[in-house]
Amino acid sequence: MFNGEEATADLGSRYDLTRLVFKKYPSCALTAGSTDTMLRLIREEDITPEDVERIDVTVPPYTHKLVGHAFEVGENPKVNAQFNIRYCVANALLRKSSRLFHFEEDQIKDPRIAALTKKINVTADKALEARGHTPLDMRVKMRSGREFVRKLDIAPGFPGNALTQHDHEQRFRDCVDFGGKLISGKNAESIVALVDEIEKIEDIRMLIPLLLRQEGIQEGTV
Repeated sequence: MFNGEEATADLGSRYDLTRLVFKKYPSCALTAGSTDTMLRLIREEDITPEDVERIDVTVPPYTHKLVGHAFEVGENPKVNAQFNIRYCVANALLRKSSRLFHFEEDQIKDPRIAALTKKINVTADKALEARGHTPLDMRVKMRSGREFVRKLDIAPGFPGNALTQHDHEQRFRDCVDFGGKLISGKNAESIVALVDEIEKIEDIRMLIPLLLRQEGIQEGTV
């Protein structure tokens, strides 16, 4: 039930917008930490799929129940991939990013992904709940015998680990690219520039034409 007093309490000093989750990657928010940790390891240690012998990811029980199961392609491959840590980590390792087109069926069914998911193990540990809602530990064992361990308490995009302006812009550009260029590159950059200084826009409606048509398409045809 809506409570007006709660909604208006601390009005002007409490901003619930800061409590929202913004997804950094196009998959379940509880896969974001594993994806981000894998990508960070790739940047820091320059590892490749061929270098990796085994990856162990430990998460709280709720995360494991939702996205920690073995990866299988079922009737809805996109959802199967989006809600699976093994797929998201394998995808990050293989493609060094996580983009919308990586969750298309041909990408999901890439045999290289299937091979990598077999190297990835996800286990639950209730003790991690003491560290918050989205913690994880990742251990990557290399064929050379080296091991890398990374810990994360707050997944990117969650309160306490906010996305950067660059992160938000990259997600927007990925959406534009995935949309099949209905918005031109020039329009996309104009949108980014305008939103960056949205407080100075006298009429917010000036954004609408940039969103509705690609440069060169006549008005009224979209």
